[in-house]
Amino acid sequence: MAVIFTSVRTPGDNGYAVMSASLDALAREQPDFLGIESARDGLGITVSYWADQAAAQGWKRAAG
Repeated sequence: MAVIFTSVRTPGDNGYAVMSASLDALAREQPDFLGIESARDGLGITVSYWADQAAAQGWKRAAG
């Protein structure tokens, strides 16, 4: 199961780096987390991988 998140950054950091690191760390602590990848060139795309839909939904609850 993959969860895909896209974003467009505004000028300046505005706390983005801290929030991104925090969410990455939280994802890695969740059961059935398989990995995460991201790329940014104007549009940012982050894909997190989970063992199944229940694990992805658990991540949603934890991050929410």
